[in-house]
Amino acid sequence: MVSTGLNHAVVIGSSFAGITAARVLSDHFARVTVVERDELTDESAVRRGVPQGSHVHGILKLGREILDDLFPGFVEETQREGAVFIDQIANGAGWTPHGWSIARGPTSLKGYGVRRPLLELVARRRLFALPRVELVQGRVQGLRAAGGRVCGVVLDGADDGSRTLDADFVVDASGRGSVAPGWLEEAGFEVPTDTVVNAFGGYASRLIRVPDVWPDGVRFAAALPAPGATKGAIVYPQDNGLYIVSLFGLSRDYPPGNEEGFDAFLRGCRIPLMHTIVSQSEKVNAIRTSRSTANRWRHYEKLADPPVGFVAVGDAALAANPMYGQGISTACLGAVTLGQTIVDADGDLAKVPRDFFARQATNNVFPWELAIGYDLRFPDTVGQRPPPTPELLERGRYLDTLSQVATEDLEVSEALLLSTHIYDRSRLFEPDFVAKVEAWRAAGRRPRFTDPTRPPWEAAA
Repeated sequence: MVSTGLNHAVVIGSSFAGITAARVLSDHFARVTVVERDELTDESAVRRGVPQGSHVHGILKLGREILDDLFPGFVEETQREGAVFIDQIANGAGWTPHGWSIARGPTSLKGYGVRRPLLELVARRRLFALPRVELVQGRVQGLRAAGGRVCGVVLDGADDGSRTLDADFVVDASGRGSVAPGWLEEAGFEVPTDTVVNAFGGYASRLIRVPDVWPDGVRFAAALPAPGATKGAIVYPQDNGLYIVSLFGLSRDYPPGNEEGFDAFLRGCRIPLMHTIVSQSEKVNAIRTSRSTANRWRHYEKLADPPVGFVAVGDAALAANPMYGQGISTACLGAVTLGQTIVDADGDLAKVPRDFFARQATNNVFPWELAIGYDLRFPDTVGQRPPPTPELLERGRYLDTLSQVATEDLEVSEALLLSTHIYDRSRLFEPDFVAKVEAWRAAGRRPRFTDPTRPPWEAAA
C-alpha cells in the first residue's frame, strides 16, 4: 500500500542498489522513476556502468534471501535461465593462507553460479513490470534543491541542454563512481567525508567452457592473494554451462589483459590446478580487465544536517573491494533498511535521511571490516589502519587459529563461511568453538596440508 502523501521518488542508477531501492520505494510512493545512463536491452550484456560486471559473481545467502523476498521466485527464475548452485565446501578446492582445506563434505552453503549481466536482466524484468516503476534513460547532472531540501534531479537533454525531474525523494544508487558529494556541495549542503583503504587491486577475467576434467567431485578452484603471494584466481561455474576464470592481484600486481600475460599470471598463482583446468578449456570471449577495487566509505552518517529528500545507497555510500563478493548483498540490505526507515518515520520524509544513514552505517561495519581487514595485511595498502588494541589483536589471533582449525574441521569450516554469507560472526565465539581453538593451541598443532602442488584429495590420502 502506498503511504499517504508520498508521490514521486527518483532513483539514480539501475544496478542492484538501484533495482532493490526502487522496488522498496514502490511500496511507499505512487511513482518511482529509475534514471539510467546506460542503454538497457533485453539481453544479458555487460554494461559500461558496472566495471565489475565482466568478473566473477555470485550473491551471498543474505542477498539471495532478500532478493527472493522482494521479487518472489527470483532465484528460481534465474535457475530457469541457467543459473546453478554448488556446495561451496564439498565441491571446492580452496587454497587458503593456511594451505588446503581438507574439511570437505556436504553442507548447507550453496554457491550461486551465474553471470552478473544475467542476474541484472532478471531483476530488471521483475522491477520494470511493476506498475508504479518507470525507466528514464539519461545522465543526472545535478540535484534540484529548494527550501533546504532536495526536490529533484537535473538531467542532460538532447536539445535544450538539460531538463528536470521533480521528486519528493532522491536516492543515489550510482555506484562507486558517484559524484553526489559534488552535487550536494553545489546545492549548498554539507559534504560527507571519506575513508579510503586501497590495496591497489585489479581483475582480468574471461568466460570458458571446461571439459570433464575436474577431479574427485570438485567443480571449482580458488586461491586468494595473500601477503607474499599477491596473485590469486578463481575458476568458477556460471550459468548455461559456462565457467569464468577471474584473476585478481593486489599491491599493484595487476593481471594483464593480453593472452600471454594472462596465462603467465595464472601460472604464477600458488596452486597449479587452476592453470591445468584452464589450459584444457575452450575460450568463449575476450579478456576484460578492471582496477576499480579501492575500499571507500562516504560517511553520510556523520553529516550534522543531512539534506531532507536525499539518501545514498550501495556502493555510492560504501564501496568495498569486490574481491570479497559482498557488494550486491550489502546493497540489498541497504534497500530493505531504507524501506523499514520509511515505515518507522510514518511517511515523514524529514526524519528519513538521518535515521537511514545511521542504520546503514551499522549494516556496513561488517563488510567494511572484512574487506579492509584482509587488504590491510598487505604492506603496500594505503589507508588508515585501526589502532592495534589488545582486544583487536587477541580477536585477530583467535580468528586466525580458528581458520587453521577450519582446514580440518567441517563444522568450523561451514560456520566460518556462513558468517561471511550472513554478516554475523557470533557463532564463531560460542563456547564449543572457543574450546576447539584452545585444544588446537594446547596441542601445538599447525595446518598439515600446505603443499600447493598436492590438492586436498591427494594431501589427505
